[in-house]
Amino acid sequence: MATSQGVALRVKPANLTYGVDEKPPVTTSVLLAVQHVCMMAIGLVIPVALMRVIDAPNSLIVQFLSLSMIAAGIGTILQSVRWGPVGSGYLSPETPDPTFLSVALLAVQTGGMSLLFGMTIITGIFECLLAPLLYRLRAWFPTEVTGVVVVMVGVSIIPLTLRDFVGMSEASAQFDRVTLWIGISTLLVLIGCSVWGNEFVKRYALLIGFAFGYATAFFTGRIGAQEIAEVQQAAYVALPTFKGVSYTFRADMLLPFLVAITSSAVKNVGDITTCQKINDAAWRRPDMETIRGGVLADGICTICGGLMGGMGQASNSANIGLSLASGVTSRVIGYFTGGLIILLGFSPKLAAVLTIIPNPVMGALLLFAISFMIVAGLEIVSSRMLDARKTFIIGMGLIFGLGAGFDPQLFAGLGPMWKPIFESTLSVAMIAVVLMNLLMRIGISRKATITLAPDPDSMEKSRLFLERQGEVWGARRQVMERAISAASEFLDNAVGSGALSGPVELQATFDELNLDLEFRYEGKAAVIPTESPDPQALLAGDRSFHELSGFLIGRLSDGATTSQVGTQNILRLHYDH
Repeated sequence: MATSQGVALRVKPANLTYGVDEKPPVTTSVLLAVQHVCMMAIGLVIPVALMRVIDAPNSLIVQFLSLSMIAAGIGTILQSVRWGPVGSGYLSPETPDPTFLSVALLAVQTGGMSLLFGMTIITGIFECLLAPLLYRLRAWFPTEVTGVVVVMVGVSIIPLTLRDFVGMSEASAQFDRVTLWIGISTLLVLIGCSVWGNEFVKRYALLIGFAFGYATAFFTGRIGAQEIAEVQQAAYVALPTFKGVSYTFRADMLLPFLVAITSSAVKNVGDITTCQKINDAAWRRPDMETIRGGVLADGICTICGGLMGGMGQASNSANIGLSLASGVTSRVIGYFTGGLIILLGFSPKLAAVLTIIPNPVMGALLLFAISFMIVAGLEIVSSRMLDARKTFIIGMGLIFGLGAGFDPQLFAGLGPMWKPIFESTLSVAMIAVVLMNLLMRIGISRKATITLAPDPDSMEKSRLFLERQGEVWGARRQVMERAISAASEFLDNAVGSGALSGPVELQATFDELNLDLEFRYEGKAAVIPTESPDPQALLAGDRSFHELSGFLIGRLSDGATTSQVGTQNILRLHYDH
């Protein structure tokens, strides 16, 4: 990864037309923002579904939805910026979070809307307080944990997505053939545009599929007179009201809400990690600074939702999949998307267009985006060399998460306080994978030592030694490759220049977050300059080549120090893992 004054620079992947730091034309930005709003529509169904369960009047549904949309727009903009500690700086739109649905329903049924708003504010504050602690808690959320969470985010949406796609209802297990045909044809258009379309078609694949699905549903009668009348009757502009918004709190509701917001925060960690990975061809590890900013923005957005009388918010993984599919991940799209969704909050007519999206069209759009999301999660998991510990962490997280989805009655016997937590496959997977990760950290700090003779074979022996230990420890491939290169550079220079007067003892220490190499030897001390030797000086003598080798070793590590104990020289190389 290239660096400039110690700051890591992203390497734009070849599959992106516009990367996160680039500015697409205004027309392109507006059209892509429309695509993202269409994808966010699935999140907007959550507050509507909650209100319908409690038989809320239509006026309250419209108010709740409008205020939730405005909160989502504010959060999307906050997520896209980097204002001090706030924001990830990535395109990661926010929507009402399905993770909150079960606990929100419990709150409304227990203490009404005021309890939902009050507990939503509390959970948002908790997430804001959690954000600065993420670096200290990074051992809880290593790459394999976030990878499993990203996978389960996509998997958790599959059941509802497939039901919409094939036209199955809760009351009937029969396929609706017309609905199935609409879903399949829309999905085929999406796939065809993405695989065989030119750059323009690929960029707007979802918008094209969205328009095709709407048209097909209209001509087959799946958008009827009632839906059209709802759009026609809705006002173009209306100020949302805050009528009846108040706040109450209950201690017995704290645990389920805190577990829900922790699941949401971990999902956000996974989403921002995915954003980092798809925007950087040289990605090595999660950048905790942008993750911290993203989680803080997520918490502020949730507080806004509760204060205004809306629902808790979180990043929408499907939108991240869409950005990868379109090849445009510019944060500028986030500004347009946030502004547009706020505008929808003030326009019931535009919002009505989204609320009547036919189920098979929504199912096809989600299948399209989920495909990219699940594969991105698997790539995060597979970026590690997997040992037995990580195999159990990943396997148990997936087993328990998928098990909760396969058998919804698995945790039905739990009390009302626990039931909302274990009704979510994502929450179950998150709890399982985090607990397994903490268990597997017992005895995780490991060391291995090899003694190398001062001969040309030492480089090959050190390579085989570090490769073997990397596989045993489950270390990241990129980190081990840099360590191997640095070890080879040191031994090549030391042996070739005759700087060694005896064998070299190489000790490697690994504790999941850090990899440290220590070379102990007698002979000429290593020099680790911070700047490359002058090219003219390289022609003057061997010392400059010795310094050039040290400079390369320093560049290949995240920290290099030298010291001396008695007659032994010590070179220590540190790698963040």
